[in-house]
Amino acid sequence: MNINVGIGFDTHKLKKSGDLIIGGVIINNDYSLEGDSDGDVLIHAIIDSLLGAAGLGDIGHYFNKNNHPKSSLKMLKKTNDLLINNNFVVNNIDSTVVCEQFSIKEYSQEMKNEISLILCIKPNQINIKGKSTDGLGFLGEMKGIAALAISSLLKDN
Repeated sequence: MNINVGIGFDTHKLKKSGDLIIGGVIINNDYSLEGDSDGDVLIHAIIDSLLGAAGLGDIGHYFNKNNHPKSSLKMLKKTNDLLINNNFVVNNIDSTVVCEQFSIKEYSQEMKNEISLILCIKPNQINIKGKSTDGLGFLGEMKGIAALAISSLLKDN
């Protein structure tokens, strides 16, 4: 059995209005994220980490301005289908959301539940942390939100 590891990163600008969706969960907030989809930085970072671990390129290869669903959870489902078709199984995911607007703790279990259902894994195989930049940079000035993820996949040879 091989273990493959991949890393992902995403960031999006904040805008007033709309629904702020992180990890497939609507966050009670006055902002949303700009993007061609729902702008879910956590799901996008996870997708990139999964594709990287599988050696299947990046999110832009499969989802671009002209051919993606608006829901990042649907993008994650399509990514999982790619993994399954290439004989990969998700082992675990560790992720960090960097923002000043809210505490991830309040939402992380619901996020894990949403993501685990789509990836057909247990919620305890997913870790979601929140960090702040203590007011530094564009994230600290509340102009955007970023996420990092690392995933490990198992593959039978």
